[in-house]
Parts: sequence; structure tokens; C-alpha cells
Amino acid sequence: MNPCPPADRRSRRRERTAEDILAAAVALFAEQGWAATTMEQIAARADIAKATLYSHFPVKEAILVAQMQQELRMQWPAFEQRIHETTGTRAQLLALFELAAPWLEAHRDVMAPYVAYRLSRPRGDGSQRSGMDKLFTAIVERGRARGELRDDLPVAVLVMHLQFAYLAELLRWLEAPEAGHELGAALAAMAGLFLDGAAQRPEQPS
Repeated sequence: MNPCPPADRRSRRRERTAEDILAAAVALFAEQGWAATTMEQIAARADIAKATLYSHFPVKEAILVAQMQQELRMQWPAFEQRIHETTGTRAQLLALFELAAPWLEAHRDVMAPYVAYRLSRPRGDGSQRSGMDKLFTAIVERGRARGELRDDLPVAVLVMHLQFAYLAELLRWLEAPEAGHELGAALAAMAGLFLDGAAQRPEQPS
């Protein structure tokens, strides 16, 4: 058997180091909070030089993104199954937001730096994406196939507008007093706005 090429060994070592850094950082975040944790503390906990840490994660927010992506990967099977089991674009969006809202609320203390860092990155940088765009795309494509969504715009354009509506509601929630803005209800209202538009709707007979 041929030995593993040096490049592959280096790649695996780098991946293991990144995993060790992330594990150390997550432990520190849990112990003392994200804001109170420094890069120096993370390097010490991971038992690596600061230069090594910065070569993997240039800023603390990059570690936060890796943490959030790791946690979200664990949630995707439940999200995808719920969408698969639900019929209709509106019902699928509401089901997705019903599952996503509690997770977002549980991470409220780090959502602001997470979103700010994500927005600072180029949109073409797929490594920074949470994966929500793929779920939105699946819902929109199925809605188009069922004839529930307009077909005069590309799927990518509809998904882009849905993503920005979702982001706007997320930012509004982050800026609101904690007790004054229920995220699940706000996301449900946003789904209705996306699907129905902003035009005045005729009153229904009582």
C-alpha cells in the first residue's frame, strides 16, 4: 500500500487542528460567554501558538461562524424532514420558521456578531453560508412546480428576496427589546408578506 501523500497528511492535520480550536473555543464560550473569551485564551486552551490559531481563524467571529455551522448541520435533518412532510409553500415556510425560531432565540447573545460578520464577507464566499439558502431554494422550487409561485421570475430571484426578507426580520428582532418581539410570530408574518405581497387585501365578509 502506498503511503499517504504529504499533502493529504498536511490537510488532515490542518483539519484536526481546526477541530481542536473549535472545541476549545466552544468550551470557553459555554464557560464564560462569547464576548468575554479572547483569542489568546482559545489558543491556550487548544495548546497551540497564536499564529497557528490566526492562520485558521483570522478573527473570533470566524470561529463563531464555524460553531454555528456545526450546530446547524446537526439541525438540518430535522428541518429537511419537516419540510418534506409538509405540503404547500406557505406551510413549509411556516414549518421551517417554527423549527428555526427556538434555535435562533437560544443563540440570541451571539447572533448580532454572527450576522455582522456574515454580512461583511463577500456574497460569493459559500463557506460562510449557513445553508438556509438551500432550504429556501428547495421550498421555492417545489412551490413553482406545484404552480403556487409566479413563474415569470427566476427561482434564484425569488430565493434572494426571501433571504433578504428573512434577514430583515432577523435584524429587526435583534434590535428589538427581548420581551417586545416574538420571533416565531414575526417570521410567520414575514412569510405571509413574501407570499401575499404588501397590497391592501379586501376585507373578508364577517
